[in-house]
Amino acid sequence: MLSTIPRDQDNTDKALPTETTGSLKRDEVEKKEKRGARRQGNRRKEFMKEYPPLALPIMHQDVDGISYPTHVSNVKAYNLFTPRTDDTLVVTFPRSGTTWTLEIIRSIHLVHQVPSDPLHPLRTLNHQVSAPWINLPRHRLGDLDSKPGPRIMKTHNHYQHIAPGMTRLIHVIREARDVACSGYHHTLDANHLFGYLGTWDDYQRHFLKGQTESDDYWYFNQRFYDNPKNFNILYLVYEEMKMDIGGNIKKINTFLGYEDLTEPQLGTIIGATSFDNMKGTQKSIENVNSLCGTTGRHKTRMDQDIADAFVSKTTKFLGRFKDRLPESYFM
Repeated sequence: MLSTIPRDQDNTDKALPTETTGSLKRDEVEKKEKRGARRQGNRRKEFMKEYPPLALPIMHQDVDGISYPTHVSNVKAYNLFTPRTDDTLVVTFPRSGTTWTLEIIRSIHLVHQVPSDPLHPLRTLNHQVSAPWINLPRHRLGDLDSKPGPRIMKTHNHYQHIAPGMTRLIHVIREARDVACSGYHHTLDANHLFGYLGTWDDYQRHFLKGQTESDDYWYFNQRFYDNPKNFNILYLVYEEMKMDIGGNIKKINTFLGYEDLTEPQLGTIIGATSFDNMKGTQKSIENVNSLCGTTGRHKTRMDQDIADAFVSKTTKFLGRFKDRLPESYFM
């Protein structure tokens, strides 16, 4: 489970109590508070100078006006692999159920005995092998065209950076406020990649402005729902997957072109992809230790004015798709 989001992640710069503590006199406490605030302010000023051109609070790169983390590669490497008819590319904004969805797809292939080769990449628990992130550096990614089908891959690329010719995309959306909560923890857990110095309060406002990992959540998802290039996309909703995992597994199974699952097959997939099982038996899966199936976590994390601002932006940019999204996104 994710830990409670602290109001101020940087313990070294926390203000001391205004009451006298131990042998410290009130004026000494006040001086210490001022020094801490000044030190934090100077760090923020220097920090914000480091990341041109968008002046974001995390390390980033600018690709066609979209910000991506600096550790992301191959955003526009459309020749990275040759698309095949049995490929499946999972496209999500970060922290939207990517790892879970990849494991469901892998399990569906396996219950249909595809592939039969015991050494096939899909038969390993390591997602960097069975379902690689295409934005890894090429020396880590290897030659994707040498991998046998069916291939599963993932990306957090924005719509305009999806390679032409992809035949099957699975898009998963998760409620913005929960994505922000999960994203904050992920940023701190991998802070060597992001260099974030702010607090949770700061992070919420940065998220609203599209200033966190992978740019703007609402723009990202709106473009996939608009789908102007007519990609073949299966749209999934994280919260609906939580409520009816069996029904959503059946949707994915049909999208992959398989015959209907038997009840024993469905039960096998549900068991294999439960959060408890994935945490307990699949330690090699990337990010498995940060899996959190809880929805609605924002209710104990966000002040009401910030939560309302999230709803307003969701209504503005995703309101056209209200019939395809849960009511909770707009409440």
